[in-house]
Amino acid sequence: MFYEVAPYTEPTNHVDNNEEYVVKSILGTEFEGYVDGFLLIKTPIEIEVGTSFHSMEIAVHFIEQYALQNNFAVFKHKSEKFPDGTYRKRVFKCDLGGRYTEKLSKLTLGKKKSKGTKKQGCMWQLNINRQINSPLVTVTSFNNEHNHKILINTIKFSTSYKNFTEEIMEQIEFYVVHGQYDAGTIRNLLQPKLAAQAFIQDEKQESYEWLLRCCLEACEIPPLTFVTDADSAMVAAISTVLPETHHMQCLYHLYQNLPKNLRSCLGSSLYQEFLKDFKAIQRSHCVSVFKRRSVGIVEKYEAGGKYITTMLLNRKHTWVKYFASRHFTAGIQSTQLQESTENRLEFESINNCYSIWKSSTLQYTQPFVIQMFFKDIDIIMKKYLTHLIHNAHYKQMCQSVCYRTHQVPFSEILTSDDDLFEPFFDKEVDDSIETLTEADEDRELDLKSLISMVNSDDILEIWKVSRYNYPKCYQHVILLNTGEYLCTYFILVTHGIICRHFFKVFVETPKAYFHLILIPKRWYKDEYITSSDTSFSEIIISSCQNNKNDT
Repeated sequence: MFYEVAPYTEPTNHVDNNEEYVVKSILGTEFEGYVDGFLLIKTPIEIEVGTSFHSMEIAVHFIEQYALQNNFAVFKHKSEKFPDGTYRKRVFKCDLGGRYTEKLSKLTLGKKKSKGTKKQGCMWQLNINRQINSPLVTVTSFNNEHNHKILINTIKFSTSYKNFTEEIMEQIEFYVVHGQYDAGTIRNLLQPKLAAQAFIQDEKQESYEWLLRCCLEACEIPPLTFVTDADSAMVAAISTVLPETHHMQCLYHLYQNLPKNLRSCLGSSLYQEFLKDFKAIQRSHCVSVFKRRSVGIVEKYEAGGKYITTMLLNRKHTWVKYFASRHFTAGIQSTQLQESTENRLEFESINNCYSIWKSSTLQYTQPFVIQMFFKDIDIIMKKYLTHLIHNAHYKQMCQSVCYRTHQVPFSEILTSDDDLFEPFFDKEVDDSIETLTEADEDRELDLKSLISMVNSDDILEIWKVSRYNYPKCYQHVILLNTGEYLCTYFILVTHGIICRHFFKVFVETPKAYFHLILIPKRWYKDEYITSSDTSFSEIIISSCQNNKNDT
């Protein structure tokens, strides 16, 4: 779509509200009389103070298209109206404009999370005005400067540019008008690449077997894992049609079924105690922990023993963390592996681009923490690590202030209170909801398992790191004489990220050292991955010594 520029008009001074501006050119002649949505503008748009438009709607369209052409997004910051309700003035800002101001309505000690903000104080701003009794809208002021890098992927990922196609909108209208479906159902129906839907007359095993055979015929290869709500007919159908497929229970439905089957026979008080024990069992990260946590569970809750035995313990491979997680990668055939890997890589490529774009537009809001405790570390990370990984560590450093530490004497290691660990849950959710939303980390290992991974002679100190507002949620950090550390959170091993628990210990003891080689080299910037310069690996920092060269 090409836009037209009206012939130059004689300068016209408006005296409305003592504002003076000169009309230089009028854009949007071709859009006059449009009733439906405006078309995209493909010709480069030039806007300056004095540029005018034939209506407020046309002006808004041109400004949004101007931002689109220049790879950023805008939002409507302010507006003023005439008595008849039509717009007199509108102000547009870059969507990275403004400054974040935290508003706390109650004490949140230890619960503060540094989620970041995209507000970076960008000063890009454009004001448009319309004189009373005139359709013309004129640009009265325009600051066309950004204080941040313009990212091409903004067009792809910014919420301002996310919309449904006309075909999808027609389908949504059909589902709403004729099917009266809710938003969740409509979303599922619009994801044919990820899921299939079938309306069946009953929920018998024969019907489920027919459904699974249809899926198998369409996909040609059996799925590695099948997740259900543990319906007995579906479980039997899976074992018949897909004997090599591992069945898993949906944890949401699992926790929804517990009160239906156990609350009445156990009583409310005893049921709450069972729920606490069961959550610990479900999150068991190894066989030994599962056995230790589940021993005596049937005898303790004898009134619900039949359900606990037949529907839970006998099906432990479908819901216990350790057993279930093993079936996401085991046993896959080479042809399946290639196809699934290609699909996964395509998804990960898109997701990685989005993550990089999002992290590039976010700023975290605890600079005091960084400047006070981790200034030198942050400088090193910013220099050598990619932007995304630097931000991930920045967030961990900010969150470290939410924890307290306690050094564990070696004499207490064998009597460690690992069984008292409870993940932190969001206590603000409705009490009627049985499945609480996990708001903090779980643990991958207990302290004894962590100690067994290293030579005991290499251990310098052991620290317990717990949340201020929830002491039962804690991790253990082991400092080694090699300059390394291990944490029961295990994120350094699984993700290559130094965790907040170590950063908390780093502040407390001079025996905790940061050096960049703790972080896998794959997270470095390209020039340092291939560089032969090893000076970056010699930088060591402790809380009492800013920089030390390990020569």
